[in-house]
Amino acid sequence: ESLFQIDPDLLENYCAFDDENWVLLYKMPRFFGKKVYEARRKLGRDFREYLKLPVSQREEAAALITETESGCEF
Repeated sequence: ESLFQIDPDLLENYCAFDDENWVLLYKMPRFFGKKVYEARRKLGRDFREYLKLPVSQREEAAALITETESGCEF
């Protein structure tokens, strides 16, 4: 829920990224995938903002997120 408070369009951005991520995998120029490059930028911004929240506001995070975060320094 915290992620949707940061960006109500998160699901739309994720779907755009999911639909077009082949452009990134094949390292196509930006003009072939403006939509996916923009979605990637927005998702990165959203997750950075999410990780800035206090842990008490991120209790719903999946184990993958909490374990990855515990191994990183921000």
